[in-house]
Amino acid sequence: MSALTPIAGYPCHRVTSFSKWANQHGVAFTDWTAACGAEGYLAGFMSTFGKAGDARRLELCEACFPGRDIRQPFPDPIESPSDRGEKWS
Repeated sequence: MSALTPIAGYPCHRVTSFSKWANQHGVAFTDWTAACGAEGYLAGFMSTFGKAGDARRLELCEACFPGRDIRQPFPDPIESPSDRGEKWS
């Protein structure tokens, strides 16, 4: 369902790939890349991606969501391994 499409950042970007890792202190991070090329990270064990259906239409990135429409089918984001630390789940 496209309303469940994972989003991150502001404006809300559609996450296309991500990697999870933890630093030497055990703090978890999730690096992400969006469809428009934007990049960012989430920190901490409670960090999760938002859902496109929870965002206001004007908060959606126009490049990630053409026409700011969440009703189209988007592929699931791809998890890739990270070389920055140990993986967490």
